Amino acid sequence: MGQKTWTKQHKGHEIKVTNYGSVLRWSSWESIQVDGVEIARNQGGMLRPSSYFNETLSLNGEETKLEVLIGSHGFSSACQIYLDGELAGGDVQARLNFPMPEEWREMRSKGLMRFLFFKGLIPMGIPFGLIMTVINRNQEMTLLDYVWSFLFAAMFFGLSMGYYFWWAINKQYEGLD
Repeated sequence: MGQKTWTKQHKGHEIKVTNYGSVLRWSSWESIQVDGVEIARNQGGMLRPSSYFNETLSLNGEETKLEVLIGSHGFSSACQIYLDGELAGGDVQARLNFPMPEEWREMRSKGLMRFLFFKGLIPMGIPFGLIMTVINRNQEMTLLDYVWSFLFAAMFFGLSMGYYFWWAINKQYEGLD
């Protein structure tokens, strides 16, 4: 997986975000540096789908709110750097597969079942169910067998992944309310 780095110049200071992941060691870490000095670090396993940092910086005598969200974008990791609530750097065009805290509060208020359906079953379960049904086909399967195979794979995988993301996002933003 390797190392990715994003930098942003702000008020004469360099903000540097580094993400490192290793499949062989099943570990990852992220750090934020301002002018070469590490101000925050997060170390964890590969099963953590994102990292969120919320720091207050004093730059040239002024306070600046720095938020960094690192998450997946397709099959790669992406980073978004927010300064005083505005998207200012990183992968500004990317749509991360992980919400900011405000977005998460809104999603969570709509309930677990809605989240499982729209974030688990639809985007992950249905494609997985189709792939597994095609892979596991054989001459002796009836149409009903195909339907049951698809439904089981889609429901099991989609709902499992949806619940995992619900749990992981809750864990990431624990204590922010």
